[in-house]
Amino acid sequence: MGMHAAVLLIMRGMEPGRSEGKTVQFGTARKIRSALTNIYDSSPESGQDLVLSSSSAKGKYVATRNPSEGRWYQYFTMGCCARMGDIISQDRAYTIEVLLKLLAMYETSWLNRGLNIELHELSACMLLLLTCLGGMRGYEGVWTDLAALRYDVEYCEDLDDFSAIAWPIVGRFKAH
Repeated sequence: MGMHAAVLLIMRGMEPGRSEGKTVQFGTARKIRSALTNIYDSSPESGQDLVLSSSSAKGKYVATRNPSEGRWYQYFTMGCCARMGDIISQDRAYTIEVLLKLLAMYETSWLNRGLNIELHELSACMLLLLTCLGGMRGYEGVWTDLAALRYDVEYCEDLDDFSAIAWPIVGRFKAH
């Protein structure tokens, strides 16, 4: 299934890197897959792979039993990339249940500390609100005119009508 390769990847990723206090980068640790594939390809077990080919030069498919080529390992590496921020899917939104749990967690922290929440926690909450509610799609930050947003919120507070608040979006951040 590729669990052995996944464990080796994680262990390699925890080794000390070149910079002090840093670990090996994912791009370097990921090379463990290449090494394991080379070992598998040179083993007698690789001779049991099934090769399917068509009459054209380009049509060649290999059904392999190589563990690092399997679906489980593929999903594992996709999860690693998503946790590191390498994968950015603009249409992948948070579910409402997850959003409500996160907001309840931040609100509890806010109330338990007597409205004196730590800056890093407040920043995380604001990033959640900005990316999830402002971008309307999750994982995507948008440029917001905060002065205009504050004006709109104050206007709604004066009217005591919170049925809709305009969120002035200037643009969005690009991944690259």
